[in-house]
Amino acid sequence: MKLDGDIIRLHRQNKGLTQAQLAHRAGYDTRTIQRAEAGTAIQNAAAATIAQALEVKLDRLRIRQEDLFETNTPEAKGAVTLVECRSGRILFQQIRDTAFLEIERDFEPTSSHREVVTALGAFIDKTWITPWAEWQEKAAIQNISEAEAFEFMIQAGEILEGLSDQNLRVMTAAFEIWHERIYHSEFEGSYAKVGSPKDTRYAALIVCVTDMSDASLLRYPKDYVDVRGYDDDEIPF
Repeated sequence: MKLDGDIIRLHRQNKGLTQAQLAHRAGYDTRTIQRAEAGTAIQNAAAATIAQALEVKLDRLRIRQEDLFETNTPEAKGAVTLVECRSGRILFQQIRDTAFLEIERDFEPTSSHREVVTALGAFIDKTWITPWAEWQEKAAIQNISEAEAFEFMIQAGEILEGLSDQNLRVMTAAFEIWHERIYHSEFEGSYAKVGSPKDTRYAALIVCVTDMSDASLLRYPKDYVDVRGYDDDEIPF
């Protein structure tokens, strides 16, 4: 995949990062960042991971005229790439800042998985608020102090380490979906008007816990357009 090198460079410089520092964040060598900024094609997984390290959507880094995925497989076009999340900071920010969430489990559970997988479910329950919740609930997590956010990032990092000890990984993909506008009313609660157009963009996130060794996984956003979120007791771990 070819990315817009000028846009990558702008985001990197805005964060005060050198090419070597961005490469370290993304888990690739500096040469990969240099190639991306030069407009040379890089692997899809590397492109997605660089976007994750810069904390932007992959679509923001793409050259406008190109398809999301340069592939000869027609059914793969329009897909999003799940890449391994190795940062507690990024995992916390992704979960906190998303509206629609899809959680997948792609491994054979054993008793040794119970503690750390349960911890991940509890973490998601604390840091993600369904878009159908009252706005006060969303504001409560969005407006936490820096100290509280720092603690959540530490917890997320510890969970990722615990999963790694069990040969499990968290793969994520953030993207946007169009949905009916969600309204919040003191008297009617949260609702979307029946039959209203899907004209509002909402952030969506796929979180997949897997024991697979693939560098990346493909998913299709069109399969998740009706995801409404989970209630507090429905996190499927």
